[in-house]
Amino acid sequence: MLNYNSLTAAVSLAQVLDNKGLAIRAIDGTPLASLVRAGYLPNPDVGSLEMSIEERIMFGAQSKNAAGVVEHDLVMDEVLEVLKKTVAWNLDVARNQVNPSVKAACDFVQQYVDDALTLKNTAISVRADKFAEIWDSHYLTGLVERYNETPVKDVKLSITVPMADGIATPLALVETGVARFNTELENFIATLPDGYVQEIYNKIFVNRDESYNSSLLAHLNHLYVEPTQILVIFLLASRLCEITPEGVQAGLNEYKEYVIDIMSQAARAVCRALERRESNSKRKVLVADWSRFREDDIGINPVEIRVNADVYDKFLSDGGSPEVLFGAFVSDRNSNYDILLERKERYIKVWESQERVMATNLRLQKANHFQTGLVRAIEKEIQELPEDLLVTERKVYVVELHKYIRQMPNNWYEDDLFITVRKVICAVIFPHTNAYDILSTMDTVAKEHPDLDPREWGLLALMEFIPTWVATLITKDAPGQ
Repeated sequence: MLNYNSLTAAVSLAQVLDNKGLAIRAIDGTPLASLVRAGYLPNPDVGSLEMSIEERIMFGAQSKNAAGVVEHDLVMDEVLEVLKKTVAWNLDVARNQVNPSVKAACDFVQQYVDDALTLKNTAISVRADKFAEIWDSHYLTGLVERYNETPVKDVKLSITVPMADGIATPLALVETGVARFNTELENFIATLPDGYVQEIYNKIFVNRDESYNSSLLAHLNHLYVEPTQILVIFLLASRLCEITPEGVQAGLNEYKEYVIDIMSQAARAVCRALERRESNSKRKVLVADWSRFREDDIGINPVEIRVNADVYDKFLSDGGSPEVLFGAFVSDRNSNYDILLERKERYIKVWESQERVMATNLRLQKANHFQTGLVRAIEKEIQELPEDLLVTERKVYVVELHKYIRQMPNNWYEDDLFITVRKVICAVIFPHTNAYDILSTMDTVAKEHPDLDPREWGLLALMEFIPTWVATLITKDAPGQ
């Protein structure tokens, strides 16, 4: 309620404004306007002219109407209730809607930018294709060497061979009668992705859908498949030569001939893989293929330079480095082992120059990544906004978002991301609330009083917010009005 201290301060302020030719009044229709009307505006008809302005206002504000009610107190109670509900609602929106939305959007933006920049930072790499230790096994050589001269035959994959009961584990699908070789097989399987052996089994012996390639040679062609797949097909077929699973839709002789053909063709392909490995090592074939990517793929698609691990190890020990290959990739794509080492300093300089170009492009694109991430993050928040919080159609929010983004300064991403995202969300999704003012004030209070707990921050922030809210109910009249 009114007291002399507050009245004295208000009167002093009114005098200062009057001296400057300024007049302020409560906006019509607001709770403050109702409160003013219920109070006493000094005039000669009320109280004594000998009273001070403060005394006459107090006199009028405490006067009762014909019904014996102090109207000022009644309206004040109503205004306080409105203020209480307004403050409580705004605080609830700020804490339980805006803050979680801002945090989720910040996490989205940061993850989006991190992913984009990680792609750029790993834009080019060396992938060393290494043969598993099993390829050095004399047991494997002994199993396939008899098929070295087997004529090429494209077996049509036409018989479904269900997995036999009890052999669905990877080792059981490929094990042999040689215990020591089985140990090598177990170590080999441990290097494969989970489910890899079963996947190859299904591809060759089970699946028969419309997209399935029935040509066995297509699954053994070293130009399109890894040596690992060729070896696994051989091991699976070798195992099936020893057993006949239930459910095979073929006679026993037809089945045996079928799996033997698959096994012998896979064994022939394994022999070719062993020969290529030895030949490539002798001829120092380092780079498997340059042609899969273009120079301008760097920074758009992650580029992998595939190399022969057997030769690459020697290349590194002889003084080579990944940067030598990167320089060759962006210049002449020379793959000669000796020339790469001879010109390594030149290739390294070429790559260092390319890196500088990439770094510049990265800085230029950083703003684009942040802007795209911000738009997607807040569009996501708009789509997930509960129906009871919508004050317009979602598409209208999106339009306002893009309008707001276009007005942001170019270097906005250099500012505090959390504060920036809060500004955008409050301006686009919650402009009808005072959430931004409350949260910003809480930030200020927290910095000024770090020793207080969050509840006290909130209380002090509300103490600052209430005068701000009341100020929104006041307007300034032009001179002479």
